[in-house]
Amino acid sequence: MADEAVEIVFPADLVAFCSRRRALYTRYSALRIRSWTAGSEIAAAALGDLALLWREALESPSPAALSWQLLGRRVVRTVRGCGVDQLHRTMSARQADVVLLRYRLGLTVRETSDLMGLSAADVLVASRAALRSPSQSRLPL
Repeated sequence: MADEAVEIVFPADLVAFCSRRRALYTRYSALRIRSWTAGSEIAAAALGDLALLWREALESPSPAALSWQLLGRRVVRTVRGCGVDQLHRTMSARQADVVLLRYRLGLTVRETSDLMGLSAADVLVASRAALRSPSQSRLPL
């Protein structure tokens, strides 16, 4: 009996979604855990999680928000052993993520909102709240 290869075909919309996000997911994850290799692995694993939930994601209000949550869970599980970074200790996860994306990775409000699955107004609110926080003067931007 000959070995038969199994071909896995992903939906084109999933491939496009993942292609647009993988590099930024890797940069974000690598920044959070201070390892490019681990950041790349986390990004790939989170997008793999998304592939398993793709139908659910498409039926959700925001596939990008669901995907960002999956990435966040993967990062938190990894960071848990290494300690939480200062931003995530001093503000909400949303605010800290917005600060990292906007001021450390240099994304625009629109790029940040698209990546996180938030409205531009939500990104602006989170950004302003983070910059007004009492610990703002100590933020490692």
